[in-house]
Amino acid sequence: MNKRTTRNIILIIIILLLLAAVIYFLLMYKFPGTVIPKPANNSTTGQTSQTKETQLPATVSSTVPVKQANIPPPTSDAITQTNLEKTASSFAERLGSYSNQSNFVNISDLKALMTPSMQAWANKTIANNQKAAYSGIYQGMLTKAVSVDTKNFDNAGGRADMLVHTQRISTIGTSSPVTTYQDIAITFVKQDGNWLVD
Repeated sequence: MNKRTTRNIILIIIILLLLAAVIYFLLMYKFPGTVIPKPANNSTTGQTSQTKETQLPATVSSTVPVKQANIPPPTSDAITQTNLEKTASSFAERLGSYSNQSNFVNISDLKALMTPSMQAWANKTIANNQKAAYSGIYQGMLTKAVSVDTKNFDNAGGRADMLVHTQRISTIGTSSPVTTYQDIAITFVKQDGNWLVD
């Protein structure tokens, strides 16, 4: 036999071995996750389906729906308290963020969330501060609520006291911003079915 014939025979043998390996893997080999084991034979009739699910391999059990724990829905009081905490955060951020070029919109835009006495405070604050002359140098404050602590919540009595912890960034002209942390106490009262800042 010459070298060419020997090389052709070796090449044919390699091709046949590769073909045999492919056929074996396609027809004979059982890939993980394709075989579902038979459930264990349990004599107890009271066994739950959840226990049977845990007997399956991890690759199979991930496709089996897991029964969720029964979590009771939040109560009306809890929902109201959560909503007031969000409102307190938003109110503190909007009230505390301003610039000397915004003409006090941070206060006037919040009047719809205020009681009449709080609206009177807002009107007085705007009137007093509009008298100050504009210096021509930009001044601004950006307030971000970090967290809210509910100090008192009485849904039936119509009163809630929140303490909002804020981060405030002050900018004056071209100087570097200064960051401070400040708390604001916000009291809500219920008037005509609406919670308002008092």
